[in-house]
Amino acid sequence: MKSQINVYLPQQFGGTLAPNTIQVKNQDITMVGSDLPYQQDITLITSDGDVNLNGIRAQNLIIRTDDGDIVGSITSISNELNILTDDGDLSLILGNAQTPFTSKFTITTDDGDVELNFVSEKYVWCIIVNFFFSLFYIYFFFYFLTGWKFILRKLQHSNK
Repeated sequence: MKSQINVYLPQQFGGTLAPNTIQVKNQDITMVGSDLPYQQDITLITSDGDVNLNGIRAQNLIIRTDDGDIVGSITSISNELNILTDDGDLSLILGNAQTPFTSKFTITTDDGDVELNFVSEKYVWCIIVNFFFSLFYIYFFFYFLTGWKFILRKLQHSNK
């Protein structure tokens, strides 16, 4: 059974803070973003646990794991993102509709699978347009079927 340790990183608007390193052994790390981006460099290290990220915005972010998976979403990194994993898989969503991910990043893995999904405004618009085309298709399909039924009924009544 794994225990849970809550660590709250300081946030400061303007200026920079000292770098923060969180290192655990056989523990998962879950990091959740907040309204303000973290103004410091953050290093997350776990030897055997997973790293879960949720909407992170920071100056620099370094993630290192031996056998754990790295999953979640990173909204923006001001400078650089470094990810090192020996045997863990990586599945990240980078950016969002308002903030495309344009930061420099380095990923090093020995045996893990890497899946990166870059979200941009164009991607969101494609989903919206696709949704409206689907609605139009459904509307047209039902309109077409109802129209033919009406015409067939008219023809049947006129033949009597």
